[in-house]
Amino acid sequence: MERKTSSERVIEIADAALQIITKDGLSGFTTKKLAQLVGLSEGTIFKHFSSKDQIISASVDRLRDLIAKDATELPEGPIEKVEAIFRRRMNFAMHFPGYMELILSDELVKSGNNEIVNKIMTIRNAATALILSCFVKAKELGLLKDELDPDILIMILQGTVQAFLASKTTNTFLIDRIWKNLNILILK
Repeated sequence: MERKTSSERVIEIADAALQIITKDGLSGFTTKKLAQLVGLSEGTIFKHFSSKDQIISASVDRLRDLIAKDATELPEGPIEKVEAIFRRRMNFAMHFPGYMELILSDELVKSGNNEIVNKIMTIRNAATALILSCFVKAKELGLLKDELDPDILIMILQGTVQAFLASKTTNTFLIDRIWKNLNILILK
């Protein structure tokens, strides 16, 4: 069997940490569980990381990287861009169960580590800013119903995402139905 590189091992450990945190919460995350899941000793894990917080921080980086893959090559139109982001996030949620919930919850914020909190807030704020800019552009182009406020629309979309996540569905047809209904509600 080929030996993994240090960067491959770091990703493997970060992925395993995400699995544990998603399932057991931050309070249930231990390096003992992590070592068992990746098949390494705790000592070997600490050859790659200096602390438990550094492992959690690397896990947040991994979340960011996984989400960033979804944000490439977006369509030009503002509504089409929001739709692409929405569909990609929903598919991401089905492919990586619990990861979107982890980003949207305060579970990682509970770490109390400012670096981790800032990383989570950066992920959240970047997505919100991108979608909000699309809604503002759509409003300027006259695509949205006149009475709609882009700031409120972002909250409606976020609530829709959270409701979808809470449903624990893997039905991609539901994503189509949700998007169709959002269009009916917001577009002229």
